[in-house]
Amino acid sequence: MFLRLSLLIAAIAMIISCSESKRAVEPKAETVAPKERSLSEIYNMEDYTDPSQWAEPRMQFLAKITAQDEDGIWSSKLDGSDVRLAWSFKVVTDLEDGGTNHAPVRSPNNRYIAIGLSSSAGLSRILVDLETGGWERMDFGGSPPSFTWTADSKNVIFWSEGDVKKFNVETKVLTKLSDDLHGVFIFLLKDQKTLLGVGSNSYSYYNIETGKNLKTVQLGLSRVIKSARISATEQYLHFRYGMGLGFVDLSTDKLFYKAVNNQKSNGDRLFFSGGIFPRLGNTILYWSRGYLLEFNPITEEVIKLTKMELEPFRQTLINKQALLYQGVESSGTKSTH
Repeated sequence: MFLRLSLLIAAIAMIISCSESKRAVEPKAETVAPKERSLSEIYNMEDYTDPSQWAEPRMQFLAKITAQDEDGIWSSKLDGSDVRLAWSFKVVTDLEDGGTNHAPVRSPNNRYIAIGLSSSAGLSRILVDLETGGWERMDFGGSPPSFTWTADSKNVIFWSEGDVKKFNVETKVLTKLSDDLHGVFIFLLKDQKTLLGVGSNSYSYYNIETGKNLKTVQLGLSRVIKSARISATEQYLHFRYGMGLGFVDLSTDKLFYKAVNNQKSNGDRLFFSGGIFPRLGNTILYWSRGYLLEFNPITEEVIKLTKMELEPFRQTLINKQALLYQGVESSGTKSTH
């Protein structure tokens, strides 16, 4: 009897010991962090290979990417609809610890974006390839870059340390152009031979190969020009100077509108710091106080087009060939000049 009882007690002890051992090695449940959503899961993304997205000209601009608390490059139709994210600065700022205060400029084929990237080290000229999502540094140096593209999208031309340079996106060769080329803001014209350079108080035309000055027009402004845009037809120039703005008809070299202290002729204020030419005429599209608006410099009329949730700045016109070659015009008031 005693033997049976001893064996029973030993068996129970063994069971308890095994159970405790099993509990000791049993892994604890781990908390799994939620998977970070990709940008394509949160936002509508651009696709430069999709013809339906490029049936019309578009507005490119900088705005905050809320999901990353980071600036991004976006585009929309000219009425403010179909907003799409093209690229995030997080791709570069993780490495460069910088940002941009200059307008990124898209290539005519919509594949590349030229960007001036400021960091503690200085100002880099960055080329983004939307096909691969990659980027590379074209050049490094001071002064605003003021990018302009050749029509075939193979070369981007820009300012760098007082020189005009050309970077070939295929060969990766950087070439310095003539020392006689000047202008804070530069535009390669459609003949691909003439460079329009807008300086602090004038604009000039140059032969881009020889640097020969073809013509200079003085504007007689009280402050220096701080931004400039040229229309898709290359007939009109819009610029900001100090607290003023102006419009020039380049076909006649006539300054046909000038506002001082951002005021119209009746004293009403004009609240915009920059804009783009959205049509074949001379009206300007811009964002202010939550709305996309259009200003007619002939009538001084301001049309409120649509409300935009994003706060776009540094706008540029992209896919302008849709405006030039297909005659596409979005809704709104047409120019009367």
